[in-house]
Amino acid sequence: MSDENLESVLNRTQNDYEVLRETVASSMNDFRSSWFTFNGLQRSIIFMMSPLGALISMYPTWLLIMKHGYRRVCSTACLISTFLTSFLPWSIFYGFPFVLTIQFLLGATAPSAILLVPSVIRKWSTRKNDHFCFLILSTFQQISPSFVFPIAALISKSFFGWPVIFYFQSIISFIVTIVFFYFYKETPIRHANVSDNELEKIQRNEVVRGNIDYKIVHLVLKIFISRIFEKNPLLTNFYSVKFLSFASFTGPSLFMITFFFTKFHFDIQLIFYVAIFAFLSLSWPSVFKSSYIISNKYYLPVMVRTHIVLFYFASFISNFLPLVFGRKEKWDNWRYNWLVLSVILISSVIYFWLTFKFEKSDWDYEIPIEPPQPPRPEDIAPVSHPRPCQFSTSFDDEIVVSIISRGLDRCDTCKKHGIDARIHPKDENEVIPTRKMFDELMQDREETTVSITRF
Repeated sequence: MSDENLESVLNRTQNDYEVLRETVASSMNDFRSSWFTFNGLQRSIIFMMSPLGALISMYPTWLLIMKHGYRRVCSTACLISTFLTSFLPWSIFYGFPFVLTIQFLLGATAPSAILLVPSVIRKWSTRKNDHFCFLILSTFQQISPSFVFPIAALISKSFFGWPVIFYFQSIISFIVTIVFFYFYKETPIRHANVSDNELEKIQRNEVVRGNIDYKIVHLVLKIFISRIFEKNPLLTNFYSVKFLSFASFTGPSLFMITFFFTKFHFDIQLIFYVAIFAFLSLSWPSVFKSSYIISNKYYLPVMVRTHIVLFYFASFISNFLPLVFGRKEKWDNWRYNWLVLSVILISSVIYFWLTFKFEKSDWDYEIPIEPPQPPRPEDIAPVSHPRPCQFSTSFDDEIVVSIISRGLDRCDTCKKHGIDARIHPKDENEVIPTRKMFDELMQDREETTVSITRF
């Protein structure tokens, strides 16, 4: 508190609350000004760390999920992300290395949420709603910025300042994580709120995936192309996937090339940006269909991993290109970024058209059970040798005692291998496995009987 504010408080010429408010506001302004000490190069590197961390941590995250389960790994990753988000404003205040570390760790915790999507769909969704559930569960990447950015702009201009945005996100994330850990179970069978009717719908045809409820636009294109080109259904599926990929990537490329040659008014640029994202959204039906064609029942994991790689790779490239061409808020610098992105999109379309085939992958085929191998000589027990199974003795030629014991019905070799003499093979091809007969022998030893037949 400055001397002037202290004197105002002592003389009662100014309210204590107003003095405290001015003091906090000045401190927040000093805190916020440290963000603008980062130059354009540092900002590009900062924004590049998050997708880089996501790409690197995808495989280790999957290994942890396979060992400890989705519930523990995802909850732990969300808690770590919550604390890192709350610490992000302070890392900005402390310096550039702290920001890089926090951004990288935040990106490393992101794949756990996306890898959870196929597990939720496979275990909790009905077969015909798979793709609808995938769209709903994956829209947080679009809904979150559209919800947070307007609120962030409003809060940044208020008395609280931009650090409150991160604290608000941390609080919401912590609440959602606790709710997820409390309600989510690895399987619907263990969930108390799942009725028998719901469980029966979820588990119906669990192994074989049912017919997929594709987008209406995909079905319309299938009929449209089939009638124009008069193709059979097999080729119709093939060309509809190619047409969607062509439209979804070539359309944005044309707008990006237009940005390279011409500079438009800001309002027109916004319209072009909306058109670019609208064309890119057409790629989702082709991603659904292609993943199902290639990987069949494994299409959900394949689709999610493709989404992770493409999404974070695009984020990485969009922040890496400004490092190459110089991060300056001028049209002369950004026009080359648009040109490179358009070349990447067109190249991907050409590669997809040349390499995509309407065939399933090799690893999707069912591996037949190997036929039983012929037993090795050391694994074959010898055929039991019959012996007289009655032992008799007499006392003074008046009393004859006969004892029947199964132990006397086997030769020494049979005893060694644990073979029962009552079982005889019909021919040489029928053999008796030693382990099976040994287990039966151990059970029979507990029931050995001695009978007196005649006195």
